[in-house]
Parts: sequence; C-alpha cells; structure tokens
Amino acid sequence: MFKDKVVAIIGGGNAGLEAALTLDPYASKLYLIQRSDRLKGDAVTQDKVKGLKKMTVVFNALTQEIL
Repeated sequence: MFKDKVVAIIGGGNAGLEAALTLDPYASKLYLIQRSDRLKGDAVTQDKVKGLKKMTVVFNALTQEIL
C-alpha cells in the first residue's frame, strides 16, 4: 500500500515515530508533521528516527486537512 509513495505522518510522539520506522523501508519519502518545535517520543526512538534519510520533519505545523 505504501510502496514507493510519499507519506505524511501526523504527530511526533512515540506512535508517529514508530510509524516512520515501520514505513521507511517502503515509502519513497516520509514527512513527519509535528505541532510543536520538538519531537515528543522517547529518546531511544528519536535517535532511531534521526537516521532516516527519506524523512523530513516539519515542526510548528498544524494539520488542517487530510486528502
């Protein structure tokens, strides 16, 4: 379903970070949309996510619509 797709993940808590780790092998690009200026997940998971080359984190962003 996500193979070679651009995927947006809403939320920078543990659930969002785990979703990014799960989808990374499949998606062509990941965007993690975070409402605040920092990720909220635990430090170990944040460190794992920081190594994802296909992911861009968008801080201070509110999701207004999902298409």
